Amino acid sequence: MKLSARQQKKFYARRDLVTTTFSHSKHMLYPINEGSFAAIILNQRFAFRHIFKNGGTSIIKQTQHKQVSMRLVEDKQLVAVVRDPIDHFLSGWAECGSRFPKKMAPAQNETYDGRILSWLEQTKMNLDSFKYPCTVHSIPQANYFLTGNGTVRHSFVLVGDLYEMPGLLGLVGFQYDTQIPIGRDSSVSVIKQLHFQKQKHLL
Repeated sequence: MKLSARQQKKFYARRDLVTTTFSHSKHMLYPINEGSFAAIILNQRFAFRHIFKNGGTSIIKQTQHKQVSMRLVEDKQLVAVVRDPIDHFLSGWAECGSRFPKKMAPAQNETYDGRILSWLEQTKMNLDSFKYPCTVHSIPQANYFLTGNGTVRHSFVLVGDLYEMPGLLGLVGFQYDTQIPIGRDSSVSVIKQLHFQKQKHLL
C-alpha cells in the first residue's frame, strides 16, 4: 500500500493549493457535474467517488450497485483512487476513441503526438460548454474533488492509488473480490489496441 500512502499524503498536503488554484485559474479547474454518475455506494458509511477512467466500472461490478448523484451520498464519507495523470488522460482519449471511432480516426499522415495534442485542445475547449461530453474522461482528476463553488469536498477521507484499489477498499470495510473481472479492460478492446494505444514514450 505504499503507492496509496503516498497519494493520501499528497492529497492532504495539496488540498488547500487546489482550492487556491481554482480561485485564480478557473480555466484549469472545473467542478464536474456528472448527474447520476458521480458515486457508487460501498456500505453504510462509505461511497466510492467515480473519477472517470479510475475503476468505476469495476466497482459497479463488485458492488452490484448503480451509480448515484452526489446528493445521494451527502451523508457518507468518500473514497477515491487516482493514477498517473498522463495515463489518465490517454485512457480517456482511448475510451472516447472506442466510442466514436469514426469521429476520432487518425487523419492521413497524422503523428501520434499530433493526435494527442488535438485531443488536448478539444478537451480544453469543451470544459466550459461540454458540447462533446466524452472529453470529461480526460480532464484532470483534481476536478472531481471540487464542490460547485470550487472548494475541495471535506467528505473525502481516503485517496489511494488505482493499482492498490482492492487493499484500499478493505480499509473501509469493503471486501474486493479479485475473481470478478475488472470493468473496462483496454487490452481486450480491438479498437483501442489498433488505433488508440497509450504510448507515452512518443509524446
